[in-house]
Amino acid sequence: MQNVLIYVILAVFGLVLGSFLNVVIYRVPRKEGLAFPASHCASCGHKLSPLDLIPVFSWIVLRGKCRYCKEKISIRYPLVELLTAALFVLTATRAGSVWELVLSLATVLFLIPIAAIDFGHYIIPNKILLAFLPVAVTSAVVQVVSQEQVSLFYDSTSPFSPLLGAVAASGILFLIALLGFYLHGREEVMGMGDIKLLVILGALCGAKNILLVLLSAVILAGVASIVMLVLRKKGRKDKIAFGPYIILAFYVIVYWL
Repeated sequence: MQNVLIYVILAVFGLVLGSFLNVVIYRVPRKEGLAFPASHCASCGHKLSPLDLIPVFSWIVLRGKCRYCKEKISIRYPLVELLTAALFVLTATRAGSVWELVLSLATVLFLIPIAAIDFGHYIIPNKILLAFLPVAVTSAVVQVVSQEQVSLFYDSTSPFSPLLGAVAASGILFLIALLGFYLHGREEVMGMGDIKLLVILGALCGAKNILLVLLSAVILAGVASIVMLVLRKKGRKDKIAFGPYIILAFYVIVYWL
């Protein structure tokens, strides 16, 4: 009964924080402040009331439309809120200590906007990566100092695991990007944001897991590309956001393997 109550509380916090992540996802790529201006409709600019901002519930009640101008509100908003809540609860079921829970929940809060922004804009903002970096550093330091399994992400308690993880997959991706840069007439074929993301995730989960993450991400991206080509959603020269596949693979490796 006590565990159920904890999961419910975490789910509610996840919904609320998911609503804030929607603000991050919308405003950071547009270089807008997170606190000002106040929440408003992206179509008509009307300031939203507290009743318009209840996670998931408001979107359902308003039938996915702005109360004031009747323009459609993207389904991304309730999906991000529900995903955050679900990952909060799933993390709590796997965490064996307070450290695991805190670090893992913080990771959720960074990875969701990174995936959404990269998917929509083909960029991974440096300001989010820089804010995420202390989480990876803290996790690595606690892991090394304690010499115990204090993170959901680590594959070992080796003191070199964070360092090896940080350079392993990111180094491979950097070499691929460098090779592609020269083979394609100095045209960038791989974003540096993906490489920086792998540095942070590698520090979080160690060399073995991050290499599995990279391999899984490549497979997922390849399958998705083939599907989109078949469905003619994208052409062979169209961009594909790699960050979401890295993050999806990361959670598959962490939670299910």
